Amino acid sequence: SISSSSMLFPSGLDHMSLLSLLSGKILHPPQATYLKFMEKFLGEENVTASTMNALSSKSMSPFETSNLHKKLMVVIGEIDRGIFKQTSTLKRISGDDSIKIEYKGKDSFNTHLYATPIISTNLMPETKDKTRGFFRRWIQLRFDNVFDVEKDILSQITDEEYRNFAKKCSIILKKIIDRGGIINEGTAEEKEAKYELFSNPIEDFIKEKCEIDSGMETYIIFADFYERYTNYLLCEQHKIIPSTKEVSRLLKLRKTEVIPKNVKKTDKSYTRKYVILGIKWKEDTKKDQNVWNLS
Repeated sequence: SISSSSMLFPSGLDHMSLLSLLSGKILHPPQATYLKFMEKFLGEENVTASTMNALSSKSMSPFETSNLHKKLMVVIGEIDRGIFKQTSTLKRISGDDSIKIEYKGKDSFNTHLYATPIISTNLMPETKDKTRGFFRRWIQLRFDNVFDVEKDILSQITDEEYRNFAKKCSIILKKIIDRGGIINEGTAEEKEAKYELFSNPIEDFIKEKCEIDSGMETYIIFADFYERYTNYLLCEQHKIIPSTKEVSRLLKLRKTEVIPKNVKKTDKSYTRKYVILGIKWKEDTKKDQNVWNLS
């Protein structure tokens, strides 16, 4: 409701990009239902669509920006796997900066765009822009509920319910304006950590290859994890292969402990290894795993 409310106010708020995330791969992404709901709620004439390539291009066409003129929401489809290299234009759009636009057959002019970019994706693109100004713009929402594909959920929402939702949004919007912004959305540092975690497929890798077990006797040798994870990234054609330090940082972001420990090998000798506590390989991933035991 808070995110929806902010779209109703065409000026005066610090605009941010909205991200909807999918938990796992399913046939009917719940974000699609949300976007269709918002399109009806805001009105088709107030919604447009674009692509991340068009909006992140360094030399974005003024004709492309005219597509966003006087719109409340711009829907950006699934992002191609890659790296954010050019982010200045996207930051200008979401930062209420003056932008040049042009309609065909007419003179260009500068104006302020207020369309909220909403990106529906399973995984955020990796980025080389590590600035505070980039990360603070993102609001990242998880959509974990799965709707029955046999039912048309939106057809069950009455006009009265849309009106009640509008009333609720107007109340929330007044509070946002009075406070000067959205509260409890996280600090810039927290947003950066969240973006980095969601732009890296480490969660997908762990879900696919590992099992969670909180016992102290459950662990994976970090070196083994890193080797398998980087091979996984290469197979998935990711552009950036993280260092061991970066993988360790990502694990700590998800509250997973990486600690040094004396471990016993199969020949009963001991050695010092970094281990990841609380996870183990799934049965079908164990085939080439070395057997280690905590001392």
